[in-house]
Amino acid sequence: MHFLHEITLVALLLSCVYSKSVKFKNCPGSGSMVTNVDVEPCPSEPCQIKRGSLVALKVTFKELSNATDVKSKVYGYIDQKKIQFPLDNPDACTNCGLKCPLTGDTSYVFNSTLPVKSIYPAIELVAEWQLVDNNSKEQFCFQVPLKIV
Repeated sequence: MHFLHEITLVALLLSCVYSKSVKFKNCPGSGSMVTNVDVEPCPSEPCQIKRGSLVALKVTFKELSNATDVKSKVYGYIDQKKIQFPLDNPDACTNCGLKCPLTGDTSYVFNSTLPVKSIYPAIELVAEWQLVDNNSKEQFCFQVPLKIV
């Protein structure tokens, strides 16, 4: 487990240097406004991510309300079906650059990694990343097109 944290840290550090801002769409009704999304690796859009790799994500957002505890959720829209992807660390207040509680009218930077498992099919999809508070209210939500290769 300690080794996994080291890999995650290296991926996050590299993402600060080599990440690419990508086109994204804020979800309607979200509690925050996402202003920038960086994805590494992302050589072209839609981002082509390799199975068996880690994707590093850096999201800049402005919190519009207060939240004491936030969790990450990741979904993929495949054939118009919303499928949840498992996360190793769904707690957005731990090892993701956020200091909880979050305060309204404040800008934050959220960092995370997503393992792209070898068993995932090669497919194009729209990924949706959410932060939700302890009352299941969206704190941010955005969508970005991806291609798993």
